[in-house]
Amino acid sequence: MLRHIIITIFALVMTVLLFSGCTKVEDNLQGTWKLETLTAEENYEVIWHFRSDQSLVRVCNQFNDTSENATQVDTAYYSIEDELTFKAIKIIESHNTACLYYVNGFFKVEKISDKLLVITRYEMIDETTGGAYLRREFTRVD
Repeated sequence: MLRHIIITIFALVMTVLLFSGCTKVEDNLQGTWKLETLTAEENYEVIWHFRSDQSLVRVCNQFNDTSENATQVDTAYYSIEDELTFKAIKIIESHNTACLYYVNGFFKVEKISDKLLVITRYEMIDETTGGAYLRREFTRVD
């Protein structure tokens, strides 16, 4: 009897762990997200567009004191990965520009809702972890 109870509890715990990240990340992720920065002095805005064709278009709008504003665009690609206890976003083929930085790697989806996206890079694209930590917080634009 005790063995049956222990097996049942173990099965329930495993079910919760395996399905805890099973929100529809794919559906919630698609759209336009504004990268939130932590300082008020930055003179640029970064927007990430997650598209249904799995392309990630990043746009940086730089605002200058003059009438000249600059826009930089980078196209990368993403996929949703199933880890044991969470969903991850794999980003490949991103590039460095003046205000768009290399973001290739595996990002844990910490939080995703209709209005908020929080992701944390835990592994580089070559599966190394040294220097991989990168946290990004976004608010939905569309």
